[in-house]
Parts: sequence; C-alpha cells; structure tokens
Amino acid sequence: MNAIRGAVPVRRGRHLRALGLVPWVLRESRTAAVVDQAPPATASHACVLVLPQDGQPRAQDVLGRALLAAGAPFARAPRLVLAEGRLAEPVPVAAAYLVFGEPQARALGERLSAETLGKARIVLVDAPSTLLEAHGKRALWTALRQLRRVLTQDAG
Repeated sequence: MNAIRGAVPVRRGRHLRALGLVPWVLRESRTAAVVDQAPPATASHACVLVLPQDGQPRAQDVLGRALLAAGAPFARAPRLVLAEGRLAEPVPVAAAYLVFGEPQARALGERLSAETLGKARIVLVDAPSTLLEAHGKRALWTALRQLRRVLTQDAG
C-alpha cells in the first residue's frame, strides 16, 4: 500500500506535465532562517527605546500613544535617555533597539558589545520632535511595523 501512495504523486506529476501544467511543491519551512537571526540568548527585553533628553510634551504624548497602540513589547519597553551625549543607565541586552536620532545611535553603539550589535535589530528613526508632522508619524509606524514582524518571527 505504501508503494501505491508513493507512486500516485509521481504519476500525477507526470500527467500534469503532459497537460502543460507545472505542479506546485511546498517550500521547506523557514524556521532554519529564523534560527540564524535569533536574538542573543541573554536578551532580557524584546525592545529597548533610546530617546533624546529634551522633548516637547506634545511629541512625547504622541510617541507614548503610538507605542501603546503598537502592542505590549513597545509599550513596556525600557526607555533609555541620552544625557550630555552619553547614556546614563546601563544598556540592557535586547532583541531590538528603536533609536530616535543619530546622536542616540552613536551613544548606543559605544555602549553595546560587537556581538550584541551584530545580533540585535537596530532601527533608527527621526527625533520625537518630528512626530508632530505627517512624515515623522509615517516613519515611526513603518519602524514599529518592521520591528513587530521581527519580534513575532523570533518568538515563533
């Protein structure tokens, strides 16, 4: 009976090709690719936010609402603030970093190890002051959507 089951797909494929049709074959699962891009094993957080020290209250409010709407990994994400060109707090290891502005990106790069920088996903967006404009909000939503996809792939 097993020989018959094994022969049916082969015979069916031959018949389909004779009719000019190409049979579809399921691709291998993508879990092997996800394992190579997995976050560090010691990641204590899914996402960490790196923010500038001074910000308009209205822009901070828009940012907070966007993070709440994006889901728990972003709403509960630790927030590191750049003070005098340096990150005052120790930087936790995370699967992803959402960085607001280039000075914050440089400060983050100085504090993280090369191994963590290589394994973590770092997304750079404009400073929160641009969130009051349409292009700033679009850039933030695009970054959040991209990070959410990465975090759900890593979790699954």
